[in-house]
Amino acid sequence: MHQQFKAIPDHELDIQFAEICKDDVCLVLSNEILGNYPDVVAKLVERASKLIPELTVVIIGYTRSQYSYYLSEYKQWYFRAKGRLRADINFFQKNDLSYEIFLPHERRMFVNSVMSFEEQRQGDWYEYYQSLEKAILAFSGNVIIKSSHIPTVDFNYSLISDFIRKVGVGDIEEVSLSGLPSRSNPSFNPLLCESVALHICNDSLDSSFLPGPHESNDLIQKASDLFRLEQKLLGKLPGSADLLEVAKATIAQNFAESNEKYCRKYGANSLYFLQEQGQCDLSSIGSRKKLFDFARKIHNCRNLDDVRKYENKLICELDQVAYIFETAS
Repeated sequence: MHQQFKAIPDHELDIQFAEICKDDVCLVLSNEILGNYPDVVAKLVERASKLIPELTVVIIGYTRSQYSYYLSEYKQWYFRAKGRLRADINFFQKNDLSYEIFLPHERRMFVNSVMSFEEQRQGDWYEYYQSLEKAILAFSGNVIIKSSHIPTVDFNYSLISDFIRKVGVGDIEEVSLSGLPSRSNPSFNPLLCESVALHICNDSLDSSFLPGPHESNDLIQKASDLFRLEQKLLGKLPGSADLLEVAKATIAQNFAESNEKYCRKYGANSLYFLQEQGQCDLSSIGSRKKLFDFARKIHNCRNLDDVRKYENKLICELDQVAYIFETAS
């Protein structure tokens, strides 16, 4: 999307804006991928401001805890992204960790926890909005930025009500929600996701029939519904829950200062981010070295044959629903 957008000439973008805005006083542009590209947002602001000088732009962004963001990333796209799965394997090999002992989602979350020590890291919301502010500096008089975390069970609120208030187009009482179409990202059976990842990571298996990121979500959803293994099977390997809890707590700790700045700036509830630290004793894992030592501890409590039996069970179940993908290709 980023490269495609950059390839659009300014005059074509102006024509599209003019056509859209011809009959409307309020235009809402919404795409979650914009959260990754502040320069694209700035370009949209620039062209819209030149087209309509008196325009007021309200940029509204919703964030989530970094661990939740990484997990969602995996469950939607990375479980079927061969390049990412291979990069995680290479990371383990480079750091003298036996990747075969760990499941793909464990490897992904562990890599994320290690990378959270870096200065440049994905999901740093404070740094993102700082970059966005710099990118739109020339239009600061006509641009307002607002943000908050997404609603959750523990920190719940009406997202649509909050959005309408932030936009400033009216009260939620004036809007009928019942007639609005429902939109959501697909949610797949996590065991199916893991079986697909295992299949792709196994070089002895032909995975060419499996969809890649953003491909055939309807087929994956159908296969998810037919997957018979109970979801509680995920995390049954020794130390799996501990490893993921340590990864979550490490990520929360390493982003704590940045998240606090973000919450102060935009009035978000900092407790939402702090809860991710849980009850984990971070004194034993407060560095990269200790994090790797913890992973090796998990490695030593596992048996490779047991891991392979677990993986084979998932792959065999995937074989039972593979016809869904094969008949469509």
